[in-house]
Amino acid sequence: MDHAKQIKIDRFVRVRPNGTAIEVSSNQTEGSGFVTTYTDITDQIRAENEARNARARLVDAISVMDEAFVYFDSSDRLSLCNDMYREYYPKSADLFEPGITFEEIIREGVKRGEYTIPDDAEEEAWI
Repeated sequence: MDHAKQIKIDRFVRVRPNGTAIEVSSNQTEGSGFVTTYTDITDQIRAENEARNARARLVDAISVMDEAFVYFDSSDRLSLCNDMYREYYPKSADLFEPGITFEEIIREGVKRGEYTIPDDAEEEAWI
């Protein structure tokens, strides 16, 4: 009880011998009380692991493709690309990190001479 009274906020996950993952969260209440909740997060942990494994398999498959591959999300942010794509655009390859926008890549690529803008095109309009 003395230890419990000293807890202000504590949160941790404990995996039981049967594989059940329990999130334990303790909060001190006004006065000398405390509330501890126990939440079974086994399904959440399992889903996170499955998603991580699926992404790893996808990245592995894309990395061995003979073709260049790039994927931008619905916000035009780069999600992933393979090495072949980096080889196609060597002056910009260091930019290809998750989260960078397509526009940022194009703008910087123009500055670096990655793209040839037609003579009759105005740079900003081309971008």
